[in-house]
Amino acid sequence: MLRTAASHTDTDYRGAARLVATGYAPGDALVAVGGDLNWMMVGPAVSYYLPAGVRPRQLFVRESAAAAHDLFAVECPVPVTCVGDERRVWVVTIGTGDDPYERLPGEQARALRTAFVPAEVRHVPGLTVSLLVRRPAAGAAPAPGRP
Repeated sequence: MLRTAASHTDTDYRGAARLVATGYAPGDALVAVGGDLNWMMVGPAVSYYLPAGVRPRQLFVRESAAAAHDLFAVECPVPVTCVGDERRVWVVTIGTGDDPYERLPGEQARALRTAFVPAEVRHVPGLTVSLLVRRPAAGAAPAPGRP
């Protein structure tokens, strides 16, 4: 039997879900790497391990895999139009780099960079879990206690 690099994995989807669940606030969204890396099933795997009360909106998913009668969800064709009014977004990407946008499809990364800034970047084996927070509106007063 031929085995490939993906045959066995130490990717800690449960650990990534634990990080999201621990910091989750109602109204949060989730972006899991997709595009050409859909085959890694990061979104479904992380979602599987989230507790029942933790259900962030899948930011760049237009239609679930079940609704599409497919193995993969249908991604939003124009990511910038799918960024809602969420104040926070959890991003789960493959690898353990410190760039929360690494490995995301280009248009998704651009849409996120425009609207959000990284607040936290953490790692579990094989994955990077980042919390992004909404950029302050132009001309908005800084948060109390901040210059």
